[in-house]
Amino acid sequence: MEKHIRLVSWEGETFEVPFAEVLQSEFLAETPDVSEEIHLSALQIDSFSLNSVLRFFELCRRNSKFIVKKPLKSKKLHKVVEGEAFVSFISEFDSDQLLNLIIAADKLGVKELVELCSAAIATDYSKMSFSQQLELLGMKLDLTPEEDEFIRKYEFKWFNE
Repeated sequence: MEKHIRLVSWEGETFEVPFAEVLQSEFLAETPDVSEEIHLSALQIDSFSLNSVLRFFELCRRNSKFIVKKPLKSKKLHKVVEGEAFVSFISEFDSDQLLNLIIAADKLGVKELVELCSAAIATDYSKMSFSQQLELLGMKLDLTPEEDEFIRKYEFKWFNE
């Protein structure tokens, strides 16, 4: 019988996970004395993000790996990521959920999920205008029209490439 472990989110929700899947997380794999239950309250990983990470583990078990083509040369996620199941999975999340998921994946040491989230966020940002990108990041540039044109043309040109 396959060994399972319980992961507990910071809200106290418990998730039963096959032990082999837990090993995909560097943090969990390196946790000394892995017992039957691991509380993740110190990492402040919410139930939604933890459940999403676990869905990613299951997806990895059922499907072959995905590849993120670098550098990103398209604004379309399916042209940047090879692996249709992974593109479908990551496309389910809105911007806020993606940011929470990438933070959870980073805290748990799930590099593949961090890379997938990063590709999704980068393709989303690349579809926005420069002013939309600044607004989303909570930034405002107080520039003259000439300064604005110069910055868009020369200094931030790489941002939209």
